[in-house]
Amino acid sequence: YDLTVFDTQSAPIPATGNALYVNVQKGPVPFRVKGTVPSGVLRVPGAVKQHALMRFVKFVDLEAEHIQRFRPRKGERIMTRDRRGRPAILAHSDGQSRWIAVGFDPVSTEWVGHYSFSIFFANAINWFFAEDVRMQPVQSLAKDWARLLQGMPALDLLISVDTEENLSLIHI
Repeated sequence: YDLTVFDTQSAPIPATGNALYVNVQKGPVPFRVKGTVPSGVLRVPGAVKQHALMRFVKFVDLEAEHIQRFRPRKGERIMTRDRRGRPAILAHSDGQSRWIAVGFDPVSTEWVGHYSFSIFFANAINWFFAEDVRMQPVQSLAKDWARLLQGMPALDLLISVDTEENLSLIHI
């Protein structure tokens, strides 16, 4: 699957692809968690405010009664903390998969009724399916060439391949 969403309970962890874990209390997860702790006001740390996942997300008067007690590992980024600095949302990305772990109940916190929930969810979808960072230089180069080629007359190119078939590429 392109994206698997687990709400309160998970199934076997997909080896590849994207996963969103929302307040998962039972089942296997790719992150370390040890129970729950009382929490309070949630905030987005300054270091990740411009991260694609948290851009424009603000927790105004949003309190979580309890959050999962995450134990982040190397490569797992803390996207949200409670007032004591404990992680409330984690994110991880590697060459094969991306996942997000929300360590509190978005319904009981009333986050689902707050505008920042919609922004977060849209950001998450964009982050899950963003183009590979390694392609950005190529995309940038392509934009530069597209600007240079605008206004030029159409060109016909003939490309010969080993199968003796001719392919035509027409610039419009």
